[in-house]
Amino acid sequence: MKILFRDLIILTFASFVSVLARKSKTGMISWILIAGFSIFTVYQNRSILSPKDFKLDEDAELLIKLTSPSDLNPEGALAKYLSQEGISYQIAFRPEDAEKTELDNYLQLNIPQSNAITLNEIKKRLAKFDEVSYIEENEVIQISPVVSDLDVKEIATEFNDPLSSEQWALEALNVGALQDLLIDRGAQKQARLFILDTGVDANHEDIKVNYRSHRSKYDTDVQSHGTHCAGIAGAVSNNGKGVASMLINPDFFTISSIKVLNDMGMGTQKKIVDGIIEAADNGADVISLSLGGRSTDKRQKVYGETVEYANSKGAIVVVAAGNSGMNAKGYSPANTKGVITVAAIDQNKNLATFSNTVEDIAMGIAAPGVGILSTIPGNDYKAYNGTSMATPYVAGLVALMKSINPSLQTEEVYELLNDNGQYTTASSKSGNLIDPAKTIKNLVGARSFQ
Repeated sequence: MKILFRDLIILTFASFVSVLARKSKTGMISWILIAGFSIFTVYQNRSILSPKDFKLDEDAELLIKLTSPSDLNPEGALAKYLSQEGISYQIAFRPEDAEKTELDNYLQLNIPQSNAITLNEIKKRLAKFDEVSYIEENEVIQISPVVSDLDVKEIATEFNDPLSSEQWALEALNVGALQDLLIDRGAQKQARLFILDTGVDANHEDIKVNYRSHRSKYDTDVQSHGTHCAGIAGAVSNNGKGVASMLINPDFFTISSIKVLNDMGMGTQKKIVDGIIEAADNGADVISLSLGGRSTDKRQKVYGETVEYANSKGAIVVVAAGNSGMNAKGYSPANTKGVITVAAIDQNKNLATFSNTVEDIAMGIAAPGVGILSTIPGNDYKAYNGTSMATPYVAGLVALMKSINPSLQTEEVYELLNDNGQYTTASSKSGNLIDPAKTIKNLVGARSFQ
């Protein structure tokens, strides 16, 4: 509302100056300057001015961080205020290694619909309590797989998977050369890649050999988005079925699922944070997040602390840039410190028309995201578009890297991806296109393959 009010003032003032412009040369110059300033202001704030495409969780509208652990004093001023307003609360996050983080200082607040005070007023009142150090809205996001109508030209492939000839990304990423590099090489450890999404069809014919169940409730997928991502990252290659991936055999890494989005593709920030914590606490080496939504710089604390916690446990977090054709700096968790953010390129190695850009992201990289054929539930296959599809290509490559060198940290991984990536005409906006074979070869040293 403040932004709208500001822009109305600017436009009103510009109109007033335009009247003056008709009467004098000075007025004309002033009108040009004001008009230019107005256009620049709207451009700079275009991600903020765009309408929000999600709402708040009705059962936990707010997340608040306390200055001390979450055992809120029931006799304290804050607890009494919450009770007075009919606001129920509970501990929001329960990380296993609480000494590594302050995530257990967060409470989730459920504000009843009958409450007559506006959310903004509640936030203002909460901010006045000494016990409260931070307040964040618990937003709902929604993903929707976009079925691709791209007419894919068949490629020559070294894989015996019957649909691999329709996977143009295998050629663009030179996955055949990667297969040659890894075919006789073992891994230092079997890394674990967690797909945080709508679940994964654990019994899919082209996934199950490479799949490791974390909890049975995550092993189904009504929506299809999570299963599609899992197949991109680690479909079984050379099994004479379906599609191929960079995962030559499960000795390098396995795929697990944590369902953070429901069967309609909807989830909350809290649910996503819970999923990251759960993955980190259960041995994740890589966490893949093909999800996100609009945000601002003020809305990063919870995601930031969660990524920091995951990093402290040895996990690398890979996130989709977003599909709005805008700057990813206005989207979370794509703009969160400590993540690798993935933009999408098309068959011609141009930035996909829908892809958000990563020029203002600290660790931005690109992967194929248009017409990506992969697994969907029921032993079926379909092509989708999205940075959601580009993300598991990067996550799968990072899992390979972690299997060869388990001690790798996020910044080291990104440096290898970026330095060995392919420069394209889109690189200034998308980051370099990953080059799996070159990256792995330079990770271990050329002599290892002689």
